[in-house]
Amino acid sequence: MVPLMSSQQRHVILVGIFFAFLLTLFYYQHVTHPALNAHSATTTSALDLVLPDQQQHHMSAPKASPGLSTIYATDPSKRPQPCDKGDISWLASDRQHWDGWKTKSFFLKPDGNFTLDDVIIEQENGLCIVVLLGPIPAANKIKVVPHYAPPDLITMTALGKHYSIPITLHQYPKQSNAYYANVYFRNSDTYVLKSITEYRSHFWETPIQHRYQPFSFDSSNKAMVTPHPHDQQPERQRPACGGAYPTLEGSWRNDTTKYEFIPDHCDMKYTRQDGLRCLRRKTIHVYGDQNVRRNLKTLASPTWCDMTTQPDAACICNDDNEDADPHSPWVTDATIPLMLGDNTIHYHPWISSITNLNSNGWHPSAAAADIVILGVGNADIALSRITPRDFAHGLTQLIDHHLSTSSAMIIVRTPQFFGTGQHYLTSWNAGRSRAFANVVRDLVQLYPRRVKLWDTHQLGIEHTTCRYHGTLYTRRNVIDVENQLLMGLFCSGN
Repeated sequence: MVPLMSSQQRHVILVGIFFAFLLTLFYYQHVTHPALNAHSATTTSALDLVLPDQQQHHMSAPKASPGLSTIYATDPSKRPQPCDKGDISWLASDRQHWDGWKTKSFFLKPDGNFTLDDVIIEQENGLCIVVLLGPIPAANKIKVVPHYAPPDLITMTALGKHYSIPITLHQYPKQSNAYYANVYFRNSDTYVLKSITEYRSHFWETPIQHRYQPFSFDSSNKAMVTPHPHDQQPERQRPACGGAYPTLEGSWRNDTTKYEFIPDHCDMKYTRQDGLRCLRRKTIHVYGDQNVRRNLKTLASPTWCDMTTQPDAACICNDDNEDADPHSPWVTDATIPLMLGDNTIHYHPWISSITNLNSNGWHPSAAAADIVILGVGNADIALSRITPRDFAHGLTQLIDHHLSTSSAMIIVRTPQFFGTGQHYLTSWNAGRSRAFANVVRDLVQLYPRRVKLWDTHQLGIEHTTCRYHGTLYTRRNVIDVENQLLMGLFCSGN
């Protein structure tokens, strides 16, 4: 005979079942409703800058999503985005093709429908890319403040045989474990999505407190981009990059001897000679670290560290030992100007954190300058105690100081792009790099008349960095592309 349970035993079993039900319900809400997470419940003040990644939380649908016409560029056509047609909420809740646990990425069809088959489109068109992440492994208990970048750090590249496209993912506003991007394909090729998830739950903000456990995954399907028929090849006149297009998206040719960048909706038309003609007898003060120094070296001598004649030269990724070069005294002595045509450039080396300089009462003087270039943020990213919010305060003070003490046009360079991985014992990672760059982008928008954005971060892709050579620099060839953006700013009205 089966013994009967006592009323106390039955009570314990019922209580256990009830708590199991509550835990299941809490997990479902946590995954499907980002508003229940701490990072989405932010109230911002004037200095709590609401950046594009945060604005995603206030969107009711992906119709205002960033993508083919970039977030910061003025695009009069305001073309519709591929992800406008996709039902990302349904994709995240469907259990026929996704079990809710395994991370998955894929291309949607041009009409926004889901498929696991390869997607075929003609060049000069775009597709919606979706990433679905598994459950959040741990909740972040950090203070509820603006984070300036999504909670999950995912580095993604659309890799083809001839071209590579760096992709910036955005968190879907109604689904915390879903990310998306609108990607434009200017060049024909067969693309697969190569991705690495490095941190979850904003753990990228304080990497020294969390174990680095990267996870790599490829897309479930491919995008097969076909060329236009020869007799229908479009003749498109694109505007010059710079001015109305200070930021841009595009693709890199997979040729490591040239590093040609091909923008999606504008052309890199301005050369070094164009930039010098546009300046004409200007005095420029440059405050920046070694990355800006490399930009100036290339402007001073286009043949400096020429990779065609010196393919294995150390300066390709590290020119620190050249500081004492007698032919470039301006590198270490700001009183000795660099002469570019009839323009005078004073370079002020800046290798410290901006917050340290401001706290010590350091106020650069550039009253006689026509143009001031600021290249800041890299030293701050490396320090775990410096948050993007701290950097925003410091940069605001610096910009306000120059605006109040001179009539110069101010150009602010973004911090460096950082690929996957870590950099020795510093706090460098792709998430902090993106967040600090977003701070610069957002602040520039607050000063539309006199402050311009030199967005070198957007050009970043893994194979253009020098991380595997032990430095944070971009490779020598890429500096030419960075300088083309600067020439576009010079020629867009100063």
